[in-house]
Amino acid sequence: MFFRALFDDAGLANSLLTHLGIPVISWLMYSYAFWVLVLLYLWKNLGFNIILFLSALNSVPKEYYEAVEMDGASKSAQFFKITLPLIFPHLFFILIWSILYSFKAFREAFLLCGNHPHSSIYMIQHFLNNNFANLNYVRLSSAAMTTFLVIFMLVAGILLFRREWGDTEL
Repeated sequence: MFFRALFDDAGLANSLLTHLGIPVISWLMYSYAFWVLVLLYLWKNLGFNIILFLSALNSVPKEYYEAVEMDGASKSAQFFKITLPLIFPHLFFILIWSILYSFKAFREAFLLCGNHPHSSIYMIQHFLNNNFANLNYVRLSSAAMTTFLVIFMLVAGILLFRREWGDTEL
């Protein structure tokens, strides 16, 4: 609701533009809607991802850094040889979590623009909802299976990448 009020035609962003002498922009009706949705997604999810990332950094034992400092390792060597391998499972979880939650951004797009938003933010869930409302079950089921396959392939690709490159030992 805050973002809808912020980027509405009579919202705070357009009031600021009018004050600066710039013409009013219909943020939610043109390709700007995509960037508004990206900003909303980042605002909503970035804090949680940062907390997960900071907890991953705090899980690295300090003794490892002390030992390699005595051996004369540089900061970049400490990062690539200690920090990154030890937080890689956490980064993997954050990546999977973010991908799955990006498919849940429909709620925000629906609240911002309704059933038929600008084509830049028309999502598969809009397509599913509109076909369900029109009782077009063939298109609905094929879109649902396609969505499942896309998510499955993304997660499977990340799992394969992790198996090949992510399992390192100190």
